[in-house]
Amino acid sequence: MYPMLASMEKQGLIRKNTDGPYFISESGKKEMEFHRKTMVGFRRRWMPDDPEDILSQINSYMNYFSDIAHELTGQRSTFVDLKNRISELIEKIPEESHSVESQ
Repeated sequence: MYPMLASMEKQGLIRKNTDGPYFISESGKKEMEFHRKTMVGFRRRWMPDDPEDILSQINSYMNYFSDIAHELTGQRSTFVDLKNRISELIEKIPEESHSVESQ
């Protein structure tokens, strides 16, 4: 942590107060603003916006975990917890109604 703070201070992104804590310099604020604007576009491209996108990503992760199942030693209880949470969530989701239109 301290090497990173020293580097940021050397770059002029932060300054150290006389009483100890660091604060973000004007240069650091400009740098953060630049990255914030850059990341907005990145987020739109890579972060899911709706439940369908999130479910698609979960499905992709499940495929990945399937491929590396033999490497997941020690993670079984985490997967069991997730399975239980998903089961609880499924119970909260209203069932789809299948209406039959009369002809």
